[in-house]
Amino acid sequence: RIAEDVGGKRQPASGSRWGCKRDIVSPRLLIEAKTTKSARQAVSIKDLHFLTKQAYQQGKIPAYVIELGSKEEVVVIHSQDIAEDVFSEFNEQKEINCQTKKSFSITSGLVDWLGSDNCALIVTSSGTYALLNYYFFLEVAKRGL
Repeated sequence: RIAEDVGGKRQPASGSRWGCKRDIVSPRLLIEAKTTKSARQAVSIKDLHFLTKQAYQQGKIPAYVIELGSKEEVVVIHSQDIAEDVFSEFNEQKEINCQTKKSFSITSGLVDWLGSDNCALIVTSSGTYALLNYYFFLEVAKRGL
């Protein structure tokens, strides 16, 4: 479904084959998708940075999509890949400091707080990422990020 939403295609074997990196590729995006039935999903900062490196090498924007339990999906995307005026569309922004951590968790409470009109900024040692509602991300991506 994500591939269809972004005008892309699923990679064979979920990107585990040589030459077919990550789960979904579109003309503009390289996407890693995670699904869990749990109310919490850990995101490795190392994997997030590696996804970013792989995407930039291909001239694409990296996106990390997480489906958490029965909640709506959320997207982690490097903040530099989002136009600055997009941040003015949020009612509230929250900063999560992860500069000394190896991972961070997306929880059902955080997903609830995000809704469609809030944004969390995840500050890591090598960059800042934005956590967005999936449908808001799709809307912004169609406008050109």
